[in-house]
Amino acid sequence: MDTFRQIVLTACIVGISDKIVSIVCGDRYMPQMRLITAMVMILSIGSHLSGGIELPDTSYYEQELEYAENRTSEDYLDCIEQSISNRVGEIYKNEGITLENISIAVSYDEYKYINVDEITLYTSDAQVTDKELKKIILPYFPDSEINIIR
Repeated sequence: MDTFRQIVLTACIVGISDKIVSIVCGDRYMPQMRLITAMVMILSIGSHLSGGIELPDTSYYEQELEYAENRTSEDYLDCIEQSISNRVGEIYKNEGITLENISIAVSYDEYKYINVDEITLYTSDAQVTDKELKKIILPYFPDSEINIIR
């Protein structure tokens, strides 16, 4: 009996809304509006008779999307680290200084801007001082922490 009341109430609400829409829209969109109200009526009656429309569980897909976003961000940061490392190597190569390895640490800030947090230079060249090495790269990365390991 309760289901029947819900169906009658739904039919009344759809009928009233159909009349309001026909008054507002006029005859121009009448066939489209009749189709939409008929579909709403069919769906609402069907949902009452079937016990309600049950939405699928999307938590698995949300977790997969979050994992994919995180992995994409990590891959992007790795690519940025490699690109900056290559560029820093070129800068020192142009200055005639050989580096054994370059380590770059980058991160995102709250606005999704990339920050170069730390640059670590590995060298065994004793002819160049730490101050000279830092002086070369500091104009390019003024906010970065620069470490030199010999």
